[in-house]
Amino acid sequence: MGKIAFVKKHPAVGGLEGVYRDKEGWRFIFQPSDDSPDDSPDVSLEGAVNLPELELKESKIFDNTYFYGYKFASHVPSSIRNEFIKQLKGLSTTTINKKTWEKFIFEPINLLSLKLQDVDSIICPKSERTLINEIMVNHICNFFTTSNKFSDLRLFKMNKADIKFNHNQFEIDNKDKLTEKQYKNYLTNINNLMNTINNGSGYFSISEEVKKHLFRRYLYDFLTIKGEDMDKAAKSLHDKHVLLIDDINTTQSTLMEALRVIHKLALPKKLTIFTLIGNDHTTLS
Repeated sequence: MGKIAFVKKHPAVGGLEGVYRDKEGWRFIFQPSDDSPDDSPDVSLEGAVNLPELELKESKIFDNTYFYGYKFASHVPSSIRNEFIKQLKGLSTTTINKKTWEKFIFEPINLLSLKLQDVDSIICPKSERTLINEIMVNHICNFFTTSNKFSDLRLFKMNKADIKFNHNQFEIDNKDKLTEKQYKNYLTNINNLMNTINNGSGYFSISEEVKKHLFRRYLYDFLTIKGEDMDKAAKSLHDKHVLLIDDINTTQSTLMEALRVIHKLALPKKLTIFTLIGNDHTTLS
C-alpha cells in the first residue's frame, strides 16, 4: 500500500485506511459506506478497507482530558495534509460522497457521547467558510440537550489588526536553542509576518497565513466571544463542565487560544477537549 499518511489501524486484523500513494498518486481512503450510490460523484476520498469500530484516542492538554478520532502521521507532506483538510471541509473542487463524509465525522462523536454524560456547555470556533464545526456541534448536541441549562457558545475571529504575537514567550522558549544569526532571522520573519497579518483584510486563517508551524503557538487575540455575549458566556462557563470542540488540531494553536479566552472569562469546574483530527502534543513540521 505504500506510506500511510492519515491512518487508522486495528491490530486485530492489521487493517489500514488512510492517505497512501500508489502508481496513480496519492489516494485518500475513509471507512467505506455500506453501499456505493450510483449517483456518487467522481471522488478521491472513498471506501477501501472494511475495519472494526473506531477507537477514540485520549490524551491531555494541560490538566484537561483531550479526545480525538484520527491522527496525521508526521511523514506525510504538508501539501497532502492540506489537500485532505480542504476536501474534508468542503473547500476543494473535489467533492466527497456524503455518506462517507458523515460516517467519518459522526463515528468519533458517537464514541465521545459514551464517555461524557454531564456536559453543561459546548464552545467552538465559528468559521465563515466551512460548516464542519457546526455539523459536529449539532450532532454532539443530540446527546447533551437533556438539561434546560445547556449552553452552546461560539468563538469568533478577531480583526486582523488586533492579533498579537507573544515575543517574550518566544524568546524564553527558543533563544537558547538557536544561534544568534538564526534568532535574528526568526525575529525578522516574525515582524514581517505580523505586519502582513495586522495590515491585511478579510478572514484570518492561521493555517493558511502562518506557514511556519513554530510561530502559530505564539499568536493570540485572534479569537473572542462577542461583547454582548460576554456576561452570558461567563455564567455558562464558570463552575461548569465545558466541552471545547474543533475540527482539526495539529499544532494546538487554535485550542490554546480558545483555552485562553475561556479562562479569561471564567473558571470551569471541568474542561474536556475534542477534535475530529488530533495528535499527542506532536507539532508537525
